[in-house]
Amino acid sequence: MSIPGALAFSIYVEWFNAHGKSTQLASIGPIMLICLNLPPSERLKPENVYVAGIIPGPKEPTSLQLNCLLMPLIMELKELWQGYHFSPTSTGPLGSFIRVAILMTIADVVAMRKLTGFISPSGSHFFNFCTIHNAQIEEISPQFHYTRSYQNNESAIVKWLWASPQQRQAILSEYGVQYSILEDLPYWDATRMVNLDILHNLILVILKDHEAFQLCIPEFKSKIYFRSCRKSNETNNIPSFNADYITTSEIPSELDISALSDHQIKVPRKMGSPSHCSLKAYEWALLYKVYIPFLILSKQMSLDEHNSPNTQRKMGQAEELANELTKNTFHLISAINIATSWTVSMDDTTAFAEHCKKNFLSNQHLFPKQKSKPNHHLVDHIPELFQCWGPEQASATWVYEIFIGVFAKMPTNNKICM
Repeated sequence: MSIPGALAFSIYVEWFNAHGKSTQLASIGPIMLICLNLPPSERLKPENVYVAGIIPGPKEPTSLQLNCLLMPLIMELKELWQGYHFSPTSTGPLGSFIRVAILMTIADVVAMRKLTGFISPSGSHFFNFCTIHNAQIEEISPQFHYTRSYQNNESAIVKWLWASPQQRQAILSEYGVQYSILEDLPYWDATRMVNLDILHNLILVILKDHEAFQLCIPEFKSKIYFRSCRKSNETNNIPSFNADYITTSEIPSELDISALSDHQIKVPRKMGSPSHCSLKAYEWALLYKVYIPFLILSKQMSLDEHNSPNTQRKMGQAEELANELTKNTFHLISAINIATSWTVSMDDTTAFAEHCKKNFLSNQHLFPKQKSKPNHHLVDHIPELFQCWGPEQASATWVYEIFIGVFAKMPTNNKICM
């Protein structure tokens, strides 16, 4: 990108219901490009985002259908890769020459699979960064993490292209990859040009799971529950566990006494009540970066007040579990603080990996019956992405989601493009 006239872009796709929150469904989605030559503070401004097209509904396209929809854009990008010369002008008597390349794809996990040709999250070899099997995602040992190579990936795609429809499904299951229209770009490398979206992976999945299944604070219901949706009786084995360490009823009162100034974004005060809807991504991040630490520390301070120094006794199982859960939570918060920072150093990268490892091991110790999601393993690859693409915040999909909100509010007279 340091060569004059060389322009690099990232590509983003996503789908949303054109009818809003209505039960009537019509999934459409934008195709957007971001110029990576611009500084991170400028590239995500709405006026600098290029909307290349709208994917029609009424349903989300399959991977092969998306290839067809992206073909006009890919053909144009292939021409721009060869170079384009602009005619001379009064300010540029020699004209100008540009070359354009797509260096990064960014999307949520499901959209990324369709865009880059990798198998869906339910597949055996789901991960585009490594060849680990889905059954091994509980392992953090490096011996299970074999990095996907460009040569092996291309070889699997060639096999898929020459196979019959029945054979293609078997190849997809074995290698976890199929043909994508992006492969037509002469410089494309699906093993290196994929970034991970912190908005969907870390915040809307990892944080939500941690609050509901580790802290046991439901987003809607007013009562504490023990991961009932997972049908686990794990907590029955530790009867002394203090289940109401943080209850949903405490959250509104604690939010009222928060020290945030009036001009700062706050979490809704009705959070946890039946009348409150789901939290937005920035509210989830704020909840863990500000409110959860405040709640835990204030809870521990109130517990310490009831224990006189003269009556200190050895901690029981409940207190030990509470302390372990506190450490577990603060390791996650530390990782989120680094991931949402606008600057990331090598020390930050190392610290992020260490916090994630300790949080993962703590989860296995405290909740051995709770199975990890593919998203939890993807977090292990974020340090690599820090080194390759810089701060995740610079490529997060906050602005893309704002555009989706704008598209969703456009008047259509209930006539959606199909």
